[in-house]
Amino acid sequence: MRESVPHLHVSSGFSARYGASHPQDLVARASERGIGALALTDRDMVTGTVRFAKAATAAGVKPLFGVDLGIAPHVPPAEDRRRTPVRGGAHVAEAPFRATLLAQDATGWARLCRLVSCAHAEAFAAGAPPAASWEMLGRYAGEGLVVLLGPASEPLRALAGGRPDIAEQLLAPWRQAVGGGLRLEIVCWDLSGTGPGSVRLAAHTLALADRLGIPAVLTNAVRYADRSQHRVAARAHPKLPTVERLISIGALDQLRGEASRRDLLLQATELHRQARTRPTAGQLPLATTPLAAGASGLREMTARERLDAELGVLKIDVSRHLMEDHHRLLREIGATDAKHLRAMHPGQRVLVAGVRASTQTPPIASGKRIIFVTLEDGSGLVDLAFFEDSHERCAHTVFHHGLLLVRGTVEARGPRRTVVGEMAWDLDQLATARATYGPQAVLDLLGQAPSPTPAQPAPVPGRTIPDGTAGARLHPWSDLQPAGTRSADLTRFGHRSPGSPG
Repeated sequence: MRESVPHLHVSSGFSARYGASHPQDLVARASERGIGALALTDRDMVTGTVRFAKAATAAGVKPLFGVDLGIAPHVPPAEDRRRTPVRGGAHVAEAPFRATLLAQDATGWARLCRLVSCAHAEAFAAGAPPAASWEMLGRYAGEGLVVLLGPASEPLRALAGGRPDIAEQLLAPWRQAVGGGLRLEIVCWDLSGTGPGSVRLAAHTLALADRLGIPAVLTNAVRYADRSQHRVAARAHPKLPTVERLISIGALDQLRGEASRRDLLLQATELHRQARTRPTAGQLPLATTPLAAGASGLREMTARERLDAELGVLKIDVSRHLMEDHHRLLREIGATDAKHLRAMHPGQRVLVAGVRASTQTPPIASGKRIIFVTLEDGSGLVDLAFFEDSHERCAHTVFHHGLLLVRGTVEARGPRRTVVGEMAWDLDQLATARATYGPQAVLDLLGQAPSPTPAQPAPVPGRTIPDGTAGARLHPWSDLQPAGTRSADLTRFGHRSPGSPG
């Protein structure tokens, strides 16, 4: 926002993930630069309009009202594909194409508000992102509205893909629906290639506008009032706990250079202390100070500690699967994974393990209580059923632990295999026993007969711990762990039906 020309495509902090500045900050910067008119075009909403209008009026800047709205494709795709999130993860649904609409007068503002409301109403009913259909555009677009088709619009997407003929065909219905209010938006950020903001796409857009006689508008797609606001700290003014969570899950790894995540945690604490003693210093300067500080020698977080942080903050295992830590143990005790369970014959006794994904206790016509459990082991899902004769042994473990090992009998239920559970163990407890006393301790807990395994011998009395790699003998209590649990608390994860206790 350096020149004294009106900016017609501006997003504020009300555009989640796309704008960084409050409308008042945008107006203040426009006033400083001598900009006489400024538009506010937040994504899919007009929530910040009142604050923007009040600030603009007070600053002597002419406010222009608009919206950056999702637009349905002119030719709907043959198949609507949605990316399926893995293990409960979420993805952000976006409208495929976008256009910027500006109100010229009160009539245009009324049409704009009705168009946005209809788009949200239809999206809410369909469970989809807001997008104006062509029926809505035909009903509301026209008198009092100016439409800017930028790099995110369907015609300019085709132009960026090297198909000016398709772009011309896609512009025809826009010219029919909007009429003289249609404009082609040129955004040039001096980028290479043919994508949004590239010099080449800007030149091709201008040539297309000249060829078709459509007026072109140069915008900058403004996202913030100051360049510094593209940084995490300036956008969010994060508190120390927020910064610590971001560091622990690796969201700020690009800032750490040669330092470890523990170094970043230490530096964030120091920055927080300095910010408290010197309030005028502003927010935490995350983009510079951690790199300047360098590594302090703290060891990097282990893979298990990273996984625990992901589970604690994101509630999902991102870097690796929870069960990877237990593959060796499961091989030693002969457990079967979901992938190979399909080949098991009905009546076979098996051991299965996994993360508890769901528990259900639906009402049964006989009045008996059956616990249905689904485990996820990284290769698929395992369906379990615990009948009343096993509840005394299994129910508490099933409802109070997130990682389970279950012994049961295979039964055929259509093409799938279901395991009728007879006994359940906390897999974390078995892993702890193995790490402390060796594989034989796990077999003793399971009540199995000894079998040939790559097990280490049981510890000798006196807790003398042999170090097999160096041939030395460690201190008797060198394997003690810090206070707290050895793994993340998984009891709150997974779906539970309303009838499930715990």
